[in-house]
Amino acid sequence: MYYPLAQQEFESYLNGYDRENDRIKLKIIHTYGVVKQAEELAGRMHLSAEDTDLARLIALLHDIGRFEQLKRFDSFEPTTMDHAAYGVQVLFEEGMIRQFVPEDTWDDIIRTAIARHSDFHLEGITDNRTQLHARLIRDADKLD
Repeated sequence: MYYPLAQQEFESYLNGYDRENDRIKLKIIHTYGVVKQAEELAGRMHLSAEDTDLARLIALLHDIGRFEQLKRFDSFEPTTMDHAAYGVQVLFEEGMIRQFVPEDTWDDIIRTAIARHSDFHLEGITDNRTQLHARLIRDADKLD
């Protein structure tokens, strides 16, 4: 589906940051670790190819706000910035999502999953597929 394109765009996005910075390196390693965890969870859950690709995509983008947080504040502390909300802002309010995914079919699922990926409780998500992906990214993030 879209993961190969998204990964290529993500690598281009990372060129705007100092890849030699140990904390940037850590976030890149973490991101790809979460992608791997999401793939493994999707496989164990016997998800469709489409949902597996969507899980990879969400995992790739889940911490996109962290890179700017580090650049602006030299910190990952939650008091400096809500990285999930910032990621949603950059991707959806500023339109960067179209660089990763050319169509808007999955925007609601991606937006919700990224916005809520750090939440312990995921109440209020009424769509089953959105709930599935919100749980999957939350769990994959914690497993890495």
